[in-house]
Amino acid sequence: MFEPLSTEFRKDPYPIFERLRNEAPVYWHGQLKGFILSRYDDCLSALRDNEIYARDFRRISGDQSIKSVNIQSEDPPENSTFRKIIVSQLHKQDLDLISSEAVQYMCSLIEQNRQKPGFDYMYEIAAPVAMRLTCRFMGVDEIELNEYMPISRAITRLMDSGLDPTRIEAGREAGANLNKRMTEWMRSETSTGMIGTIMRHKVVPMQVKTKGVEYVKSTLSAIFNASYGATHALLGSFTQLLITKKEIHESLLACTNPSIAAQEVLRYLSPAQATTRWALNDVVLEGDHVIPAKTPVIILMASANRDETQFSNPNDVNPARTPNRHLALAWGPHACIGNRLISTFLTCVVQNALPIYKSLKLKGEPLYLDSATLRTLEYLPLTLSQNKASL
Repeated sequence: MFEPLSTEFRKDPYPIFERLRNEAPVYWHGQLKGFILSRYDDCLSALRDNEIYARDFRRISGDQSIKSVNIQSEDPPENSTFRKIIVSQLHKQDLDLISSEAVQYMCSLIEQNRQKPGFDYMYEIAAPVAMRLTCRFMGVDEIELNEYMPISRAITRLMDSGLDPTRIEAGREAGANLNKRMTEWMRSETSTGMIGTIMRHKVVPMQVKTKGVEYVKSTLSAIFNASYGATHALLGSFTQLLITKKEIHESLLACTNPSIAAQEVLRYLSPAQATTRWALNDVVLEGDHVIPAKTPVIILMASANRDETQFSNPNDVNPARTPNRHLALAWGPHACIGNRLISTFLTCVVQNALPIYKSLKLKGEPLYLDSATLRTLEYLPLTLSQNKASL
């Protein structure tokens, strides 16, 4: 029932998610040796209840000699100090300005392709915009796309190594290459943005002393790649949505609150489809489903975001949907650190860039990357009409 790397699934996972919710909401997956959760309530509980579900594998194995990789692989209170530092420095960034500049850049890139017979949106638009937004946010010079895109691709595919172990070597090598870059950025005294402000924070030297410099480096690398990868994936899915479903485009154009509409787009598209926890003790879920202690739990956030018990008409886009307690950016102690950045950026896109999408049309068959944790297009062939849309 659940083969997330199959071509059929990657094109449209939502019918399979619905079947899981209705027929097997706690589904054992033999290859992953864990249970798949697909209902909203079960997914929310697993994300936010740190006393029942662990993100830190050391709490399951009991092996304290294993070094924590970064704040996302730790649970509170171990990750609380550094996480609070990162969140506090994020609030000091001018996310509105950063997002506005990235959206203007995106529109200019689209216009540059008007005279071409066709172009790949993922490479020529989504990738440079994601790089511009991320590097401006982190406070570093942009990396050449031909250098970074293979790194991001390998790290994204590594997330599904439980389904395909052959991805591990390339993924780890890519992570090491990004960490080399991060070492240079962390040493730069002129760095602005997140990296510079974090490294100059008075508490960070103690974090380096107690956790090790690799812990800080790996955390910042994870933030960098998550920002780039999520933005790249979201732009591709959003663009395809607007082009193929004109009624959604029109409803977003008519929306009166872009920030609410942006949250609905995140719920509907859910680029980050899943994440993993471990049950600390035996867990009994609705329907007398039992998850034994120390068993992996795969949380299908994208399925939870289409759960009809939580969202009315979940397969429709309602730009005015409130409340909208979606899980697209996770929830609880491991909620996405960059949620304000991605939300601000998408709000800016909805508010300022929708008219230009009227000029875009598909010019071929889109191609999805063979990844399941992050649902992202690898190739999106488009053409741009000769008539300019007014912005």
